[in-house]
This record gives sequence, structure tokens and C-alpha cells, in this order.
Amino acid sequence: MLVANTAVPFAIPRTAPAPAAPEPVRARELSATTVLVAAFGEIDAASAGRLSESVEHHLTGYQQLVLDLSRLEFFGTAGYSVLHRVHSRCARAGVDWVLVPGPEVQRLTRVCDPDGLLPTAPNIVSAVAALARSHTRRVC
Repeated sequence: MLVANTAVPFAIPRTAPAPAAPEPVRARELSATTVLVAAFGEIDAASAGRLSESVEHHLTGYQQLVLDLSRLEFFGTAGYSVLHRVHSRCARAGVDWVLVPGPEVQRLTRVCDPDGLLPTAPNIVSAVAALARSHTRRVC
């Protein structure tokens, strides 16, 4: 007697595609004159140029900038160079700006900016309020 073996289909589990990494720099218009640029992840020698280019790109057409670096997991010395460029660029262009640093940025600015020359605020709401105050002083 012959017994037929029915083949059981061999199932290959499909793995879900890896979630796309979030964009490391995002921008959002807060008002007609103010832009918020936020960075995520790490700012090191490899990614500092991208942050600098992104800030430069998104700054065009605005009079105020909030640079939110509060969610960074790492911030290296190349990132401080970007902050220096942003500060210089904004000063030349007459753009008011405020940095919202996180713990990683604060660690480095304590060493590289001990006199507190970079304008900072503890959060985005405080940064926007500081920009509103500076704009009012300049208009009056």
C-alpha cells in the first residue's frame, strides 16, 4: 500500500521592516517671524555639519530662531562649533535666537561657554517669551 505524503507548506516568517530612524533635525514655524529647529539623537563630528546646514536652511526668511537641543543623547565638541556659527550668523543677520539646551549640551557649554554668552532658556516656552521680550525692546 502506498501512502501519499502531503507536504506541509514551509512557512518563512516575515520580519517587519525596521522602523525608519527619525529625522535628526526637524523644523517648525512658530509664527511668521519665528522658527523652531530641533535636533534629536547625537551631534558629533559626523552629524554636526548636517545640523549647521539645517539651521542655515530653515533660518532663511525668519527674524527669530529657537534651537531646541534638549533631547540630544550626545553632544560633542563639533556641536559647540555649530552653536558658535549659529551665534555669529544670527548676529550678522540681525536674527534673535535662543538655545534650549538639554543635559548633554549643558555639560559642554559649562566648559566652552563659562561666561554664558550663548542665549539660553530652560524650555521652548521660556525661549519664545525671551524672544518676544527682546523684540519688544528693539521695537520701542
